[in-house]
Amino acid sequence: MNGVKMNTVLCCCLLLVISFIATSAQNFTVNCRENRGSRISDRNEELNCCNQTFADFSRTWHNEADYITEMMETLSDWNCSQFATECSKPTFNFNSFTGMVYKRTCNRSAFEDDCRTPLLKASSSRGGASVLWSDFL
Repeated sequence: MNGVKMNTVLCCCLLLVISFIATSAQNFTVNCRENRGSRISDRNEELNCCNQTFADFSRTWHNEADYITEMMETLSDWNCSQFATECSKPTFNFNSFTGMVYKRTCNRSAFEDDCRTPLLKASSSRGGASVLWSDFL
């Protein structure tokens, strides 16, 4: 094949690939931020929101308006694969607070076990009558 025919064939193949990608890509229409805290009926849309939510938080975790608590609860609500990954290998576990956020969302009973004694002690030292653990939950 001469150079011109080879370039023509390559260009046609490239156009076919681009056309295939463009037609196979889904058009996601759900506003993920507005749907936090609720299920999204289309699982593909929900998975897209999982990816978008985690990617957005990863880019902007240092902003004052982005909260690890919201991100983790959202990933949990939508049953995102990123939730399990974050629970097993926390990306944003920078200090004791973020560690407790992970513990609270990933292992609630361990979180409650860690908090029970200090909270009951603090309450009783303030003169609280017999306080029940259920009062704190």
